Amino acid sequence: MEQSKAIISRPTLVSKFKAHVRKTPQVEALVYKDSTWSYNELDQFSDLVAGRIIASGVTPGQVVGIIMDRTPEMIVGILGILKARAAYLPIDPNYPNQRILNILSQSSPGVILINNDSKHRVQLESVEKKTTILGLELSELLSTVRTEFITGRNNSLPIVQPEDLAYVIFTSGSTGNPKGVMIEHKSVLQTLNALQFHYPMRTESAFLFKTSFSFDASVPEIFSPLIGGGRIVIMENGKEKDPSRISEYIYHYKVSHMNMVPSMNTIMLEWLEESEVEAMSSLQYVFSVGEALPHHTALTFAETFPKVQFVNLYGPTEASVYSTHYSLAQYKGKTSKIPIGKPFSNVEILLLDEKDNVVEHGESGELCIAGEGLARGYFNCNDLTEKSFVFLSSKSHLRIYRTGDLAKWNEEGHLEYLGRLDHQVKIRGYRIEVEEIEMKLINHSSIKEAAVVAKLDEENIGYLVGYIVCEGKIDLLELKRYLSDILPDFMIPSDFFILEQIPRNINGKLDRNALIRL
Repeated sequence: MEQSKAIISRPTLVSKFKAHVRKTPQVEALVYKDSTWSYNELDQFSDLVAGRIIASGVTPGQVVGIIMDRTPEMIVGILGILKARAAYLPIDPNYPNQRILNILSQSSPGVILINNDSKHRVQLESVEKKTTILGLELSELLSTVRTEFITGRNNSLPIVQPEDLAYVIFTSGSTGNPKGVMIEHKSVLQTLNALQFHYPMRTESAFLFKTSFSFDASVPEIFSPLIGGGRIVIMENGKEKDPSRISEYIYHYKVSHMNMVPSMNTIMLEWLEESEVEAMSSLQYVFSVGEALPHHTALTFAETFPKVQFVNLYGPTEASVYSTHYSLAQYKGKTSKIPIGKPFSNVEILLLDEKDNVVEHGESGELCIAGEGLARGYFNCNDLTEKSFVFLSSKSHLRIYRTGDLAKWNEEGHLEYLGRLDHQVKIRGYRIEVEEIEMKLINHSSIKEAAVVAKLDEENIGYLVGYIVCEGKIDLLELKRYLSDILPDFMIPSDFFILEQIPRNINGKLDRNALIRL
């Protein structure tokens, strides 16, 4: 068990943002293409959106959906939702429409914010009768704000509380449907405050916002700048997988902070030449997130960028993004595994055996997390909440989250990630329950049985492989099209193999290890 010193704070995301509005109103808060927005402008626009949300009947604690690509309107919309004391529900417009409707059906948002670009790509006819759809367009906001500020600003917005729900992010679910994780202001601020303490953002700092906001790695990309007084650099959609574009953004916008999944980091390092490395001299912190960090990737990065602090971050969505951190500068090379480090402030880590006893130092156990960073639970899913968030009687009924991850404390007192207890995998940084994919496959009329496993290619990059037992003939291209209508692209297996039967062990259970060896 390890517990680090507490950082006590009781503010909210809104109050932390407003502090910088008062302190540095004209400082750049956001940059997108060639346009910039000051803290004062973001504050004005988001006040207007908050007023509209409240006027639409949304009450404190309700969920408000937001369906947009990365744009200034997205940031304004998120802040407006929070100022209305509502929780934002981020939905990527690039998701298959069926998945979007599934999430909306589960969450029943009071209002959905959407801009014209997303409205043309998403069919919301089936939800329009029971949910208010609010358009959010930059040009219209500009004219409205000018008018409202001539007649006087609305100061009647509610006071946001630390216990208010801040966001609900849906992750892959083993039941066949995604599940919504509910995070409060006070919980996510535990993580953001810790990041600011160890890897600070200042007025001149810039965080590259390149992650889909449907995933929690986007939360620090958006809010670390806003609570630290820096600026958000919004990367246009579609450019985040291109190393040359990432390099251009870092150089042009003087990016200082950046998230990078290890698989993308590997691609980036292979592409880089000496001139590009010099052009990226503004980088101060690069956070390795979403996947296990391969040894060779970490060492290559350290050699390529000796002045950049390279940090391995670990944490589930259920614990407000990140729970532990490890700076590669601490690495002594005694093990081929890069540690996930030690817990952040106000985070407690316990490694437990099958009987919920704390394991001995050096032994493996399930990594369990305690502290104020824990989620309130799963949206409208009490059974799953009670299963995953439990109270330990042996620790004065301490509330913990069972991650399902195996870990151990190494000789240097750092955590090492050892794998999963179940079949959850991470691909390109996205958490995936393979059972969800398997259920969609079995629903296909030509498939009798299905199994999905994760494998590693020659570059140590993970990918999904599907194994199916068919009833009659099947067109594999048609099968991929079928999946693309109901699952995001990162959940679609790269390869499929048709088997006469799925391998099973002596107990009759699916033998995933046998499939991995195929």
